[in-house]
Amino acid sequence: MTYPQLPQPVGAAAPEPPQRPALAASVAIATELWLVVIAALAVAQLGSYPLARDAMDQHLAGLPKDASESARRSAELMTNPGLIIATLVVAVLVGAVIALIVMYFLRAGHNWARLILSGLSAYVLVGAVMAFTGQPTWTQAPQIIAAGCAGGALLLLMRRDSDTYCREMGEFRALVKAPAVSAAGQPGGWSQQGPAQQGPAQQYPAQPHPPQQYPNHPGAHRPPPTSHQPPDGSGGTRE
Repeated sequence: MTYPQLPQPVGAAAPEPPQRPALAASVAIATELWLVVIAALAVAQLGSYPLARDAMDQHLAGLPKDASESARRSAELMTNPGLIIATLVVAVLVGAVIALIVMYFLRAGHNWARLILSGLSAYVLVGAVMAFTGQPTWTQAPQIIAAGCAGGALLLLMRRDSDTYCREMGEFRALVKAPAVSAAGQPGGWSQQGPAQQGPAQQYPAQPHPPQQYPNHPGAHRPPPTSHQPPDGSGGTRE
């Protein structure tokens, strides 16, 4: 005996994964400008070696004659050219690493990185203005370049599209971190596994139900008489 094939239920389609927002042009240009800022400040920092050496020499010469031996040795150590160069190089590397880390998180859409890089841009602007109050040197030229790029980055980071990009990236990260939807349809986030696969339903033959027992029905089954009941049609006992 064959049984008709019943249509199988189709699994519900899984929700589409959230789309990553496109990098805002203002954020991209601001980070590129900051690459120029890092390079210009590195040149200005390393170019300030003569000024740093002269400052250390003046500090050593200005020590009083009755200065302690330890203070004099410390001042003489600070005039070491190798130590001065190493200090400048370490300062450049530390500043560059910090700026690059902030730029990385900014391109990833973190709003706190946008605020930090904006503050660093303002700091570079103030430092460039303060540089003109001292003795004129050739290192002021890269500082002017750094200040111009930092000012442009500051204006770009304060634009509305930069803030919108960071906000949309925050929403995107929240959706990505949400729990995936299970195959049973439990509430949650989105699933990358696609719709749940359902196997063919098992076919079971129709089972005939046993006839229900009704005493008054003509076709109902009656139990056999017991010893306490007289046989049908006897009307009584025989004498």
